Amino acid sequence: MAMATPFHLPVTAAQVGTYFVGQYYQVLQHQPEFVHQFYSDASTMIRVDGNTRETATAMLQIHTLVMSLHYTGIEIKTAHSLESWNGGVLVMVSGSVHTKDITGGRKFVQTFFLAPQEKGYFVLNDIFQFIEEEPIHHHPVAYLAQSNIDSNLNVSTTIQEPGIIIEHVFLDDYYN
Repeated sequence: MAMATPFHLPVTAAQVGTYFVGQYYQVLQHQPEFVHQFYSDASTMIRVDGNTRETATAMLQIHTLVMSLHYTGIEIKTAHSLESWNGGVLVMVSGSVHTKDITGGRKFVQTFFLAPQEKGYFVLNDIFQFIEEEPIHHHPVAYLAQSNIDSNLNVSTTIQEPGIIIEHVFLDDYYN
């Protein structure tokens, strides 16, 4: 199913991403046996669920992994696209998935690299991660002492905020 777009060239990353997200999740939800067709034998996929990590490469392994997911519903909350390397498109999606085993949805984030091909794009890389709903703990930031090399830099200003130090450095003196 290597994704062909209905747009006439040139297309923007936003157009490609929007079209892809609509097609991909529609197929994943209603015809998961065909999702592997968005990929190629050069593709890699990773699924992260807490400490569990599953990786698949090439269309057959990707098909097997997708068929093991058993999603019963998918809700997309956000989708963002960005032009990337060599005419590709980076797509980041967030939302929730529903399965037979779990009451309610589980939040996820998924990132795709869509590589260009003769007619459209295919998924070269796919990273899917469940987002755990844990309380956020603020930890103090550790600061490293400047090394001898850094002492040669001309530091012009330092901006300090609670827990953050941002230094503006001019490297002209260091490299000249």
